[in-house]
Amino acid sequence: ADTFYIAIQAGAIFAVCWHYRQRLIDICLGLFSDKVQQRLAINTIVAFLPAAVIGVMVASYIKKWLFNPIAVATALVVGGVIILIVEYYQDKKTYKPRVETMDDMSWKDALKVGFLQCLAMIPGTSRSGATIIGGLCIGLSRKAAMSALSQNVIFRNCLHCSRPYVLYRLDWRLPDRKARIGFPVMPWL
Repeated sequence: ADTFYIAIQAGAIFAVCWHYRQRLIDICLGLFSDKVQQRLAINTIVAFLPAAVIGVMVASYIKKWLFNPIAVATALVVGGVIILIVEYYQDKKTYKPRVETMDDMSWKDALKVGFLQCLAMIPGTSRSGATIIGGLCIGLSRKAAMSALSQNVIFRNCLHCSRPYVLYRLDWRLPDRKARIGFPVMPWL
């Protein structure tokens, strides 16, 4: 089961990296000279911080209280209802989103996205759904919300910002807390 989970995640990570390869190259080349790329890097780190801090604080509670079929089913149903409600109101809105593209996001927007992604720590909750639907609720355009999700997938999983997040998620799946995937599980997780 762990190998399957890791293979699925690796495939998704590779696909996102391939799709955004030019953006990744631009970020690497402009990290020290381009203000837009610098803001993107800072926003990525800021968006990661809530998951790192909250994940460490609540991991044992989530594992103890929310890893059961009723909690997962409830999260799926509640998440689905929230998606339907938000989409209904998105169709009726008459105003422009406050943030049109990911490059327009401030560090405060990135922090909000980070907190929204923490909702995905609840088993049965989609990180994509939490990010995109939550992003729409805080004033991001659909394009910006989807880009924020992709940005975090790329950086969390490919540029090693994700090791704490991914290992925190994998830690629940590794009963003896030994790394079967090639790198050690961090003891503070």
